[in-house]
Amino acid sequence: MNKCVMCNKTTSNVKCCSQTCAAAHGRSKKQKQIKSFNLCLVCDFETNNLKFCSTSCAAVFNNKNRKKQSYYCSHCNSLIGKGYMSARKTLCSICRLKIHYPNYNKTLSEIKSQNLQLTNFHSTIRSNARRVYKNNNPKMLCFICGYSLHIDVCHIKPVADFKLTAKLCEVNHPDNLVGLCKNHHWEFDNGLLKLS
Repeated sequence: MNKCVMCNKTTSNVKCCSQTCAAAHGRSKKQKQIKSFNLCLVCDFETNNLKFCSTSCAAVFNNKNRKKQSYYCSHCNSLIGKGYMSARKTLCSICRLKIHYPNYNKTLSEIKSQNLQLTNFHSTIRSNARRVYKNNNPKMLCFICGYSLHIDVCHIKPVADFKLTAKLCEVNHPDNLVGLCKNHHWEFDNGLLKLS
């Protein structure tokens, strides 16, 4: 004769004396299994695995101390950045402008003589300004209110205040550009808003 695992009664069965004891024994087994869970080393979440609850937690843990590779500009050897995202870039933002946008180092008078119509002259300056601003500010937000659906790139010092001998890189220097929403752009152009 055997003894019941749950109530210690003598029984002819191997482990339990009745279906009630067998069900209770099954529940206690499950509770023991739940108690044997491990904690994830990254997020402290209960897991059946030894160390991590997911592959993303394993990647976070294993890549924490990995040294990131540095990437340099192929043209001027200045540091572009470190890590995976920088691997795609081969030129720094300044060299990219010089090589891909030849107007960048031309004077305003050279650009004006190139473009016979005045609208083309201003559109060349504006398109270059927007490109420079996007390269230096990946998140296009209004400087005043943070609006992001439509941003105008504005010159802090107006283009008309520059001499024709000034280069486009001076006019569209990142320090002379600011992103503003339509309302704040109008206020800035009409002297209601001061930027320093």
